[in-house]
Amino acid sequence: DGKKDIMAHKTKLLPKENGANESIMTATTSDDGPLLDNEHVASEQAAIDLLSKANLQLENCRGRLAQLNHAAEQRLQLYCEEDENQDILRAWCSKVVSYVLKPQSTEVSDLSKPLQDGSLSKPMLWLIHEADRLQILKFLDVTNIINVFYCLAWSLKCLKILSRKPTYLEMVQIIDSSSKFKLHDERSLRILKNILQRARHWQGKVRKALAPIPGETKNIDVAYLTALTKEAKNIPLILPEESQLWHTIDDNGARHCLCGGPSIGSFMMGCDTCQLWFHGSCVNLNQEAGDALDSWLCPSCTGEETTVATCPVVPALEGPAPAENHGTEHHVSDGEDATNMASPHAPDVTKLWPPFSVGDTPQSSNFATISDAAVLKAALRQYALTSGMRESIGNKYSATLADDPIGAVGELSSSSSDESSKDTDLEPPVQVNTGSINDQRENK
Repeated sequence: DGKKDIMAHKTKLLPKENGANESIMTATTSDDGPLLDNEHVASEQAAIDLLSKANLQLENCRGRLAQLNHAAEQRLQLYCEEDENQDILRAWCSKVVSYVLKPQSTEVSDLSKPLQDGSLSKPMLWLIHEADRLQILKFLDVTNIINVFYCLAWSLKCLKILSRKPTYLEMVQIIDSSSKFKLHDERSLRILKNILQRARHWQGKVRKALAPIPGETKNIDVAYLTALTKEAKNIPLILPEESQLWHTIDDNGARHCLCGGPSIGSFMMGCDTCQLWFHGSCVNLNQEAGDALDSWLCPSCTGEETTVATCPVVPALEGPAPAENHGTEHHVSDGEDATNMASPHAPDVTKLWPPFSVGDTPQSSNFATISDAAVLKAALRQYALTSGMRESIGNKYSATLADDPIGAVGELSSSSSDESSKDTDLEPPVQVNTGSINDQRENK
């Protein structure tokens, strides 16, 4: 009947991407009559769409493969550079062992111990400075060791704080400071975040319950406030809102002042005429000025028009609760230690440093011989690691370490380049054991 070969048309249509619809419509009819029905047209279009997607995925795979090849080349190049700098790397790692991980003496151990605020010690910062001067910060092993410095300092700070009942603000600081480095195991950090999340949820309920309502005279539900205090016992934090609850409960949930808020333990002033009580901050009166007055009349009794200046009662707002204490002290419940002493089950932080006790450095092929504390002190004086350098090196490095441990290398200040002149007068003597490349890589 003059029909053409349908398979021939399919073969011609499949490789085409541009103008495919037009080709299909042309191939479906001829002078002698229809060639393909609508079902065949839809099938042809679906095949073309699949082919287009396959080509796109193929291009993506080729691009990814090119990236992996480039990364493999860079890693291979980095391995070669490590082999070229193996003596320097071994000497630097030996200093890490002798000055931080396993100090030779108690004096060196005390010098290398991280500060109480979680900052790195001077020997740690000096080792970072040395790695920068020796241009070995680009190596992953060096970066990991420096990250361990920050982990050790953070962990000791956490153990000291968590040995007793921490405050809300201390927990916030612990979690915020953990973002400056990478923890190898974040399970403990997730537990702390969960505790803080529970505390914030509880604070939101307290803020809503104690919210000031101008003109309201009905007392706050004391039973609900008591239930909130019991709920707070399951949160291992000292929360500033807890003392506000106890003061409100002691006052039977009464509302006072122009703001309609409860008594939360802050300074309040009583009117000599109406005998009502007002928050000092709501009527622009501090405790020192109030104590100096023989008598005082509230704005309602004097006929003055005034607005609430600064209400001390926490507002019922959504979101995380404020970290400040609102000027109230922590309420000590029955049986609670007022001094908040450390738990007898908590480890003694002073005995946890150094990581591998104090002793002589192992004399093996893996470690070099390092001199004693006098050399370390001389090196610290040489590089003048003052508080200013601690901020310029340690904090600047930690700020970029969490985002890009390798890229953090380039963020270090180049101000130490002048000091990187071949000044080795105070360098600790190093004995390097040479061997085959395979042995050296295994030791490293």
